[in-house]
Formats: sequence, structure tokens, C-alpha cells
Amino acid sequence: MSPFACLASVFVLLVLIGMPIAFAIAIASFAGFAMIDDPFGTLTPYALLTDMTGGVKQLALIAIPLFILAGKIMGRGGLAQRLIGLSQSLIGQVRGGTGYVNVMASMFFGGVSGSAVADVSSIGSILIPVMDAEGYDRPFATAVTVSSSTIGLIIPPSNVMILYAIVAGGTAAAGGAYAHVDLDVRTMFLSGFLPGTMIGVSLMAACGVLARLRGYPKGRWTGLGQVAGSFVRAIPALGIVAIILGGILFGFVTADESAAVAVVCALLVGLFVYRRIALRDVPEIIRESLVTTGVVMLLIAASNAMKFIFINEGIDRLLLDACLSLTSNRFVFLLVLNVVLLVFGTFLDMTPAVLIFTPLFLPVAVSYGVHPIHFGIILLVNLCIGLCTPPVGNCLFVGCGLSGVSLTRMVRPMLPFYAAMIAALLLVTYCEPITMWLPAQWEAWFARPAAGLP
Repeated sequence: MSPFACLASVFVLLVLIGMPIAFAIAIASFAGFAMIDDPFGTLTPYALLTDMTGGVKQLALIAIPLFILAGKIMGRGGLAQRLIGLSQSLIGQVRGGTGYVNVMASMFFGGVSGSAVADVSSIGSILIPVMDAEGYDRPFATAVTVSSSTIGLIIPPSNVMILYAIVAGGTAAAGGAYAHVDLDVRTMFLSGFLPGTMIGVSLMAACGVLARLRGYPKGRWTGLGQVAGSFVRAIPALGIVAIILGGILFGFVTADESAAVAVVCALLVGLFVYRRIALRDVPEIIRESLVTTGVVMLLIAASNAMKFIFINEGIDRLLLDACLSLTSNRFVFLLVLNVVLLVFGTFLDMTPAVLIFTPLFLPVAVSYGVHPIHFGIILLVNLCIGLCTPPVGNCLFVGCGLSGVSLTRMVRPMLPFYAAMIAALLLVTYCEPITMWLPAQWEAWFARPAAGLP
């Protein structure tokens, strides 16, 4: 049996029996490593372990645990309530307005926390009961919350964007025409604004159509005074977004430095401005963040072992040859890529999927003329849809747990929102300027040209 076949077989078997994904990846990688034909004895387990530990030693990764901690603090610190209040005052008065509010609040909160699960927990715990009391179907309220929560992974700041930038930047096979492209976090963040906004607009359109068909209630216009008051109350929350993104985009701080600033600002706002957390809550928040960070880092280390097997066996080249034998048309390739990512995204969580699919598909996409930044957004949008689908979709399960709606009752209500997200995905896939325009314009406006941007 070839090393790759052994790896794939063991991995599938372990996942099917319910082993945690990080351990499944690591064990499967060692099984595949044991099958490598090494007549000179140069490949030792130490080499694989070195690859694993080296993968988590990168300084840029420090931003991930810091953003995780900042997101936990923000989720407990009352930011969600203020952002919901601002959204309610802006668009809550139209028919189905609370559905719109749900999507807009997720766009705001996602821009603060960068976590889809945090979004579901924070926004859903507030708005699902509110929508239920206003006469919305509870499955509909849950579907809106679950689907909109993923916007925070596309609208920056986003942990998975940082992870993609690191993994893609270290994928040597992504060379060729884009070998000189700087896949830094700033450029990835810029590339996510328009696609994330487009997903939000698509979900709002679905909410509007369903609201009219089902006769959902209208909200009441409360006047400009209420809008102004809601905005003032939300300024500390929005200010954290401005500090995080402004610092990175204008080059004042790096991603890891901005994450540290976000932790301090979120803690100060939660303790002294909104007063929703106390000092005695901080150790528990840190403990939760450490658990999440440990899972992410273990996934990164295990996925580096899997990448070692991929590179040693030339899987990327085999995949490229298979794609070229299927089609030489870029548009057909992108369609096939989306189908593959949508299917496999239903079985893998976000972090391992980014770590596995990036080294596999990025070199192939580049050979078809797809920009690495554009590929990154396509990858992330596909995987965001996977977070809302069974059997592994974390956001879907968290939403069902919050609302008390069974998974079987969620299938039909989710269909219009799947359609809206897939429509946005196709636009992002086939209209590259949606992703690439803002990074290019930003570099032009501030006279800091980045190689490879159109």
C-alpha cells in the first residue's frame, strides 16, 4: 500500500469511529510515514516530529491565541448587546426587520470577534428568543443566526485568514507566476471585506423574500434620537474594530501586536465601560481560551505531519495532472473545485480543512491562473458553508442547542440560506475583482505597491 493510500484509509477509519480530528490526522500521518520506501534510512520519525513542532513555532501564530482570547472577552463583555441595539435602530423597522438585524449584528460582531461559534452563541442567545416572541418561526430564527454567523470568518479580523496566510505563504509549490506575491495578513484582511459584505447582503435578501411570503412583522421606527443613542453606546465596541483593523491596514502594528491591543481594549471595555465581566471572571475566560488554543495548535502540528507526506509523495503534482486531464478550462476547474470543497467541507471543521486543502489545491489553482488571495477567499467561503451543514457543522449544532430546535427540523429552513450563500460563492468565484479590487486600490491609495496585485 502506498503511503498516501495508507494515510487516507487510516484517517477515514479514525474519523468514522469518532476519534478527534487532530489525533486522527496525526495517527494517520505516522501510519503513512511508516509506509514510505526509504532504502537509505534517511527518513526517521524525528524528521516528522521536527516538521510538526516547527509548524507551531512561527511567531505569526501568536496572533491566533490572542484573537481567541479577545473574542472570548468580547463575547462575555456585553459587546453583542450594543451591536444588536445599533442594528435594530438602523434597520429593525422594515418587514422581517429582526431577521435583517440578526444578519447585520453578525456582520458587526464578526468584525470584532472573528469567530463564528462566538457569534452564534452571543447573537443567538439574545435574538432567537426575541424573534420567537415577535412571531417568527423558531427554526427560521435559528437558520438566520447560524448562516449569518459565518460572515465573521470572511469580514476581518479572522483567525482562519491569518492561518491561511501562514500556510499559503509557506507552500513552496505555489510558486510560478505568483511566487513573488506577499500573502500577508493585511492583504488577506482587505480581500475579505467585499465578499463578506456580499454574503451578508445575500442572506438579507433571503430574509426579505421569506418575510414577505410568510407575513413576518414589521418593527417600529424609533427616530434618529434612538439611532444616535445606539451608536454612542456601541462606540466602544466599534472602536475596538477600528483599532484592530486600522492598526494593521495602516501599518502601525502587525497582526500579533493588534491582537494584543485587542485583548487589552476588550478587557477594559468589558470591565469598566459595559461592566458585564468582573475580575473574578478573567481566569475562567483565559482557561477557555487556552483550551481552544491548544486544540488549534495541535491541529496545526498534526496537519504539518500530513503535509510532510503530501510533499514526499508528490500528491500536489498528481492532483494537478488529474485536474489537467479532466479539463484545461479555468472556469470548469473552479466549478469542480467548489463542488469538492463543498462536499469535503461538510466533513471537516474549518481549521483542519484550511491546513489540509491549502497545500493540496493552492498549487493546482495557481497553475490555472487563480491568484492565491482569490483562492483563499474561495476556500474560506466554501468552508463557511460547511460550518452550517451536518454532519460536522459546529455553528448548526450550537444554534440548535441554543434554540432547542432539532437537527431534522432545521433542514428545510436552512435551504434558502444555503442557496443565498452558494449564490454569493459563485459571484466571488467567477468575479475576481470582488476579492482583488480593494487590496489593489488600498495599495494604490497609500502608494505602497504590493507585487502581484492587479
